[in-house]
Amino acid sequence: FFICFPNTWSPAHCPTRVQLSPSRSAMVRYSVGFLESLGIGPGDFTAGATLSMTAVADGDVASVPGSADELVGCSEKSVAAMDPTAATDTHRTFLELVKARPEDFVVNEIDWQGKEVTLSPEYSIPDPAEDCSSDAEARQEREGKRARLREDGLAAEEQMAIDGIDPLSVLPGEAREALRAFAAHGTLDGGGAAPEENAELDLGHFPDPTQRVPLLRACAATYRGLQTNSTGGRVSVRKCPRHAALTQLVGVAQADRIAALFHSVNDDSEMGPIELPPDPSREHRTQVHRAISQHYGKLLDTKTLERGGAQQICVRLKNIRRKKRKRARGGSSGAPSAQETETLYALFVLQKQNIDHLGALELLSSTLGCPAHSFGVCGLKDKVGITTQLVSVPSDREVTRALKEAQIGLKDPRVVVGPAVRSVTCPLRRGQHLGNLFSLRLGGIPEPVVEMTVAALQRIDRLGFVNYFGVQRFGAEEGLSLSSTIGRCLLKREWGGALLALLGPDPKETDVDVAAARACFVGRAVLTPSDVEAALDRMPPRRPREKALLRALRRHGVDDAGCEKAMMVISQPMRQFYVHAYASFLFNKMASARISANWAGPIAGDLVFCGEASEGVKVLGSEEAGSGAYSLADVVLPVPGYKSIFPPKGHCGGDVGRAQLIRDAVDKEDFRIPKLDVVAKGAYRKLLASPTSMSHRWTGPDRGGGTMDLHLKFELAKSSYATMLIHAMGGFPVPIP
Repeated sequence: FFICFPNTWSPAHCPTRVQLSPSRSAMVRYSVGFLESLGIGPGDFTAGATLSMTAVADGDVASVPGSADELVGCSEKSVAAMDPTAATDTHRTFLELVKARPEDFVVNEIDWQGKEVTLSPEYSIPDPAEDCSSDAEARQEREGKRARLREDGLAAEEQMAIDGIDPLSVLPGEAREALRAFAAHGTLDGGGAAPEENAELDLGHFPDPTQRVPLLRACAATYRGLQTNSTGGRVSVRKCPRHAALTQLVGVAQADRIAALFHSVNDDSEMGPIELPPDPSREHRTQVHRAISQHYGKLLDTKTLERGGAQQICVRLKNIRRKKRKRARGGSSGAPSAQETETLYALFVLQKQNIDHLGALELLSSTLGCPAHSFGVCGLKDKVGITTQLVSVPSDREVTRALKEAQIGLKDPRVVVGPAVRSVTCPLRRGQHLGNLFSLRLGGIPEPVVEMTVAALQRIDRLGFVNYFGVQRFGAEEGLSLSSTIGRCLLKREWGGALLALLGPDPKETDVDVAAARACFVGRAVLTPSDVEAALDRMPPRRPREKALLRALRRHGVDDAGCEKAMMVISQPMRQFYVHAYASFLFNKMASARISANWAGPIAGDLVFCGEASEGVKVLGSEEAGSGAYSLADVVLPVPGYKSIFPPKGHCGGDVGRAQLIRDAVDKEDFRIPKLDVVAKGAYRKLLASPTSMSHRWTGPDRGGGTMDLHLKFELAKSSYATMLIHAMGGFPVPIP
């Protein structure tokens, strides 16, 4: 459709393509939202003015007149029309038709050998160790290169120690003095000014790993209060936030001892326990316990001891089991056998129906007796539909026996384990598969729209579609409990806000008892013990996650420390998913701004991959962007994390992403949450996605209904959403929650 605006308003980019829709009322409703998104309100039109809406499909033109009065009457629905999570006539056109039944949305994973994953006994499960794809080869090459560089650096460090050379001597005299002053004062000028919170000192460029690795290790060992960083051979240091927090409680000397104990694991020089000075204050000891648990809890453990009638804290390394190499029997070389040195994994096929991905893994976790985070998968799959994929889990006799019982049948019929199980030596990794095969059915499409739908499919097959993250990524089915909102709260360390989003009112809740329990938090900005107690009494046992969260809050309290402990009730993959959902939300914002600015081709400031292996990205200059060497299909945007690079300032997408982070008070370093065992490094994602092997057929029409069913089959690369392809079929609004 094209809208011809009145002559009193003439935007530079008019006419503007908008939505394909079988419903004139839906078209008008969408038009209002689209116009308001451009800053045009109903007041910009004269009452009774005529707007010409022209439908164009395969050269046929049909005019559909509309009036400004009709637009004014629909203006209050414009916000809903722009929100893909709202249930409007616009979205029922395609999206709600495709998931009317589970069998309407069938997804089969495509493994790294290009084969469709099925429950059929004829499907042969491949070995992940035999992944010979270009990505796998590039990853192995990068890992091998990093290992070789580190070995060279460690060898150089050992030689320096033998020769009595200080690794810090590679720094010029001025840089050594600046480093010493920065460690002492936390300022770049070394003066008596107040310490700068995010100050970072650049020590220089050291491309030679035999200099860089010893320098980094020497900085970390000499200045425990500093955090080292190396990017592209350039070395820099900044204040370590966990060391600074602990220094305020126990002083610099004791904080240095604790940091040295923590790092001794990586240095292969494990230290004995550390006993802090006697501390008569129970409240202060509690703060120290919590600080060490928060910042070093992954490797360190604390305990209060009584020495000579005084209470003091003992800090020690946790008893972490390590893989030990066993000598092979009867062999002169002493080389361990594969069975003795390698953990074995069971690789099997999982099919689920109308259950979310993490819920299916938690069901398997209780059945096999393994923690949910021990399962390896190539990617998350949709909740609504029938999905089939590969899953790996560390295997022993008990797991193998439980897996055989699961093949016979699980308690929940929504989850099925395939008949074949393969023992392998490495688990599945995220993104190891090539993509997904989709088989969709869109039912009840009016006959007048069939021709336009075919034209839309041809356009998508030729040009692709915007590679947005789908609405299911944000928990749209959970109403107000959007995953991106929870992720933002976690990044800001607002544990109470995250729990309120998880437990608070949900207008889409259909269970009366659960809705009554959630109603206890209506209008609440913070959690209170009385609300938690009331919600726990009303929450039915059929909601185990909510019950477990409420019990944890009752036990640990509703302050920050209590809410932090309650968040640990949620599985680690789910906590990680919430943070990734917020990063996906930022990507959608940036993609929307970028595609709105220029959809014809690359622009200055765009990011593209360096080489085929996606090892890194580079920024296009004006000449490269206009040279024709790159197309819009080559452009990528960051999925933010602590290591991802944004487009430069002045780039439409990069500016929108940075502005959103500032608005949400989130910093790139916040994507590390050690206390929740959550780390988001970041990644890069193509701006456009293109389906392959696309085919379609029509069935119908229904008797007297005048509608037809569209059967679609196509393949998408990993991490691309079929729901966004369906969005593109109808030209729906940008899917930003």
